[in-house]
Amino acid sequence: MPTSVSAADGPFGIEWGKSLSDIDAMGVTCSNKSTEDRFTTCKTTSLPKDLSISEQYVLVFDKKYHLQKVQMISKDIDNDIAGSDGKKPIQT
Repeated sequence: MPTSVSAADGPFGIEWGKSLSDIDAMGVTCSNKSTEDRFTTCKTTSLPKDLSISEQYVLVFDKKYHLQKVQMISKDIDNDIAGSDGKKPIQT
């Protein structure tokens, strides 16, 4: 049975469909803004509910439907041949 997604279901403490100005008003600092066709992309190092392994986030806004994509980019893990650092529980 299909389920619907509500505005409250956005990741990292933000809501789907919010405009870039709405996100800015939440205190999120977006940088490297670029617009191509109807999409605006920006990067930020912090969102309301960060994860300890995050280095930055990429947000994609549609001109009509606003926030459509959130991508988290994690920190690099070096000197861990066994991969145990990557398997540790994530701290929120």
